[in-house]
Amino acid sequence: MIDGTQLTIDELARQAGMTVRNVRAHQSRGLLPPPEIRGRTGYYGPEHVDRLELIKDLQAEGFGLEVIGRILDRSPGTTAAEVLNFTRAVAEPFGDEQPEVVAQEVLLEHWGEQLTPKLAERVQKLGLVRPVGDGRYEILSPRLYAASEELGALGIPLETAFEALPRERLASVRGGG
Repeated sequence: MIDGTQLTIDELARQAGMTVRNVRAHQSRGLLPPPEIRGRTGYYGPEHVDRLELIKDLQAEGFGLEVIGRILDRSPGTTAAEVLNFTRAVAEPFGDEQPEVVAQEVLLEHWGEQLTPKLAERVQKLGLVRPVGDGRYEILSPRLYAASEELGALGIPLETAFEALPRERLASVRGGG
C-alpha cells in the first residue's frame, strides 16, 4: 500500500478477493469509480474496497450486475450498510407473513406520484398487491412494503425497487416458492 490507504489494482483485487479482470469489468460497467491516476498508475482507496464488498454482497443476495448498477446510480450518498439492510430485508423469507389490507389512499400516500397506472398494474401482476374491493387492497408482503418505504427514503424510485427484487422472492410472496 502507498500512503497506507492507496492500493494498485492488483492489491485492490487481492484485498477484495477477486481477480483484476473482475475489478476492471466492474469499473467498465460504471459500478466502481475510477482510481486516482498518478503518473501511469491508478490508485484505489478504502471507498473502492467498500464498493467492491457491497457489489459482492449484493450478488450473494441474488442481485444481478445491471440491477446493482441501477441501485448504486440512483442512491448516491447512500452508505453500503443502508443498501445492504434493504437487500437483506428483501432476502428474508416471506412465508411467515400475514397479508394486510389497506385503503387505496394509504397506498397513494405511501408511493405518491410514483404509482403510475402502468406501475400499479405491474405491482398487481407481480402479485404483491391485489384489490379486494371497496377501494381497499391486500398487501401480500408487509415486509416488502416496508422495504419499499426504506428505498424511497434512500431516494431510490419505486420502479427501480421492483426491478431490483430477486425473482425467487417474488415467487415466495405469491406462494410459488
